[in-house]
Amino acid sequence: MCRLFAYTGANPCTPRSVLGAQGTAELLELSHEHCHGWGQASKSAHGFSCTRIPEAAYTSSAFTACLDHPVYSTMIHLRQASSAMSKKVVHNHPFVSGHYAFCHNGYFQHHEKIINFLHNRGIEVPYQATDTEAYFALMRYYAHSYSIPEALKLSAQHILSVCGQNWLALNALVMDDKYLYAFNFYRADSALALAKPTRYKMHYQSTDAMWAVGSEGFSFRTESSKVHWMKQGQILRVSHQGTGLTDVTPHI
Repeated sequence: MCRLFAYTGANPCTPRSVLGAQGTAELLELSHEHCHGWGQASKSAHGFSCTRIPEAAYTSSAFTACLDHPVYSTMIHLRQASSAMSKKVVHNHPFVSGHYAFCHNGYFQHHEKIINFLHNRGIEVPYQATDTEAYFALMRYYAHSYSIPEALKLSAQHILSVCGQNWLALNALVMDDKYLYAFNFYRADSALALAKPTRYKMHYQSTDAMWAVGSEGFSFRTESSKVHWMKQGQILRVSHQGTGLTDVTPHI
């Protein structure tokens, strides 16, 4: 299981200023458990920049620098690799390909079936790819014919068709050239979710000039706006200026 955090706004902000002192401390504390590296993808007029570090965030001087570097739109990922998954930095999130950046919180089995499906359609995905990399490639495949929200929903349906009950969550953050998307979808009847119902829920805060979203376990600054929980299966979209928050959950 991993932790996700993203924001976008009309003006550059540092992650520390969006989280506040308490939220920053909580995120760093989570990196003791989610300790298999961290990554950040940021959007600018020149495209995406991506940093992936193998160290736990709480030990990383680069993460401290990241917390104090202002950007317009960014996503940050703390990784806790599943026991069978590679812990090499090449498999750390976020992943960037073409016009998309992507990160995922959760786990599903039999992702080799997704890789085979894509290979049969002429799309090369390394056999050593993780479930997240297969998920991202599948989303890009569907995005050739559908909108990002529809591609996320179709990918989720496809994944569930091959993994059965062997999954925990398909929570994802996606950036394209115009928007930041957040997808909250998890197995509510799993033992982990039943033991802690908020474990896979995502929450967000919206103001006139900024939008922030993240996994459970850390807070945002709440002086100016209420924090909301996303609904199961919901997809939210906001522009890279932090405006136009829209529920774009498709009916598929």
